[in-house]
Amino acid sequence: MPGPTQDLINRCYAVLARCDQFSSLHSLRAVFVSEELLPFRDRLRDAHSLDERVRLNVDYLLYQKTTDGRHIFTLFLQALRPSSEIDALYGDLEDLRGGFEQSLGQVNRIDVPYVVAAMTRIEADALQSGGVFRDPRIAPIESDRFNALVPSLPEGWIEDYGERRHEWKLHADHSSVMGTVLDEMLAHINRCLRQPQNLPVIDGIPFSEAFFSAERQGETWEYLRQSGGLLIVDAISLFYPPIRQALMQSTLASGEQMAVLVLSPLDFHAAPVNGCIADLVTQEMPMTFARFARHLDHRYEMGIGDLCGVQRWLFALFSSPEDMAGIIQKRKVDLNRGRFRSQAPLLTGRMSGAIFRQSEVGQ
Repeated sequence: MPGPTQDLINRCYAVLARCDQFSSLHSLRAVFVSEELLPFRDRLRDAHSLDERVRLNVDYLLYQKTTDGRHIFTLFLQALRPSSEIDALYGDLEDLRGGFEQSLGQVNRIDVPYVVAAMTRIEADALQSGGVFRDPRIAPIESDRFNALVPSLPEGWIEDYGERRHEWKLHADHSSVMGTVLDEMLAHINRCLRQPQNLPVIDGIPFSEAFFSAERQGETWEYLRQSGGLLIVDAISLFYPPIRQALMQSTLASGEQMAVLVLSPLDFHAAPVNGCIADLVTQEMPMTFARFARHLDHRYEMGIGDLCGVQRWLFALFSSPEDMAGIIQKRKVDLNRGRFRSQAPLLTGRMSGAIFRQSEVGQ
């Protein structure tokens, strides 16, 4: 996967920092008016500095594509060009567009289908008002279940749902839209892990609307059974009977081909005791907290308070050959105790192997 070189990306950062459109999020969004760019306008990122705004949005847009396969980033560079060819930015942006057009065309990709199982705002209103439970096909116990949940729900939870399912905002962080969070994390993974290791980049392919569409769900479920993917579930939405029924009927939530994340409406790190712990670790062990909160190093975890969470973290840590090699350095073999080895064993069978397999190198 040749892809864009770091030199090309750095040159792009420098050129875009000269573009007036990056002076604010509002002016940047004004560029996204064409039919191809418009779907990405509301997912652009703001920042406290111009350089950071450039970097965040380049990282997000770099590997995005239109539904017909065109590269969003090159369309964006074309839209940024000044109207006059005399302007120095015109030539610089045109050179960048040509460079990215060629390099992005050489990138190998892995499509990762995903479903955000969350209510729309209309459905959330029907759940809160009880209107959904007036359907005679829904058992009375469904209403009782939700009414038992209501006292524990965070204030303002109803405001976290949007017109479409991927617009659902995390209840613990009302500014974080699930679809944007996923796009940003895939962009971060591609930039930090995939591209430096010459691995195919990961493309997130949304199936959220089709999954719950009466006309398309049958073919969508069958496709996901064959392809696998991600299923991200809002826990409150499980109490909306049509969503839970679709998840149960598809059987995908229990299949090994899907990775499943069910998100609680409560932020455990916001608990007073965890807040005190985070403050202490931030002050006394700043690098430890940075690895956990900023670098997203999965070897660093905080706030786990249940046995299952501890067990899962240990299993994930010690089932990774890379982590084992880093934690247990090469040792001298004890000939009298055969169970010790000079290096970590190579374990197989991890679900992430489908995405991070070494055979992709050099494709």
